[in-house]
Amino acid sequence: MNLIGIYYPGRSFWHRLDPRSKLAVVLAMMFLLLASRGIKLGLICILTFLLYRSANLPWRLELEVIKKFKWLLLIPLAVNLAIPFHPDGWHRTLAVNSPAALNIGLRLAAILLVAGWLSYVTKPMTLVEGIAKMWRPFKSIRKSGFDIPLMMGLVVRFIPELLAESENITVAQRIRGIKPGLRLKNSLSWIKSTIIPIFLAAIRKAVALATAMEARGYRPGMERSPIEEINLKFPDYLVIGIAVSLIVGHTIQLF
Repeated sequence: MNLIGIYYPGRSFWHRLDPRSKLAVVLAMMFLLLASRGIKLGLICILTFLLYRSANLPWRLELEVIKKFKWLLLIPLAVNLAIPFHPDGWHRTLAVNSPAALNIGLRLAAILLVAGWLSYVTKPMTLVEGIAKMWRPFKSIRKSGFDIPLMMGLVVRFIPELLAESENITVAQRIRGIKPGLRLKNSLSWIKSTIIPIFLAAIRKAVALATAMEARGYRPGMERSPIEEINLKFPDYLVIGIAVSLIVGHTIQLF
């Protein structure tokens, strides 16, 4: 069963926090992952795994994120191992390029895990409401402070649905004897039998969602009351303060 992007119910400290404080944690983690290297990068990666453990999330969720995005991790790793090519041969090339390639691979894996962690510990509509409250200062730019967060929430919500749909279509096509291969003929038939049905399924889901929203009285630009009322509490302010301090402190060290 595909669980990427799906809320995982729990009663941990992170589950009870306001989505704005969790967004601050994610931004701080991604900033540190992109700005750190060497031992610091390793410590931030360990902290990423601790986020999952402190949220009481099972190991299979982390493994599923890595498994689903394995090609996104392996292709940059292979490219960075091979380029630039050293004149002394492949052994020297791999020895010279390995540190930088591993750093990039660790960063990508940790960023994917942090993004997955946010979706596991935050309900989609609660996350939308948190983004909407953060967007309110920009209401002078947009007529409504809810439309853009709603679109972002729908995109996040559609990701696991499309992944599940792609798995079902892939299994169905394998049963019919259509398998991917290195030959051009097989690859073209695989694209036609898999990618096109996924696009058609996405369009059908979008049309059904638009019809459901219109039936419920949705109109762009209208103010709407939230499904769940969220408020910042002392733990939220504490987490946001720590996240901002980490970003500011690391920025000062860089300069």
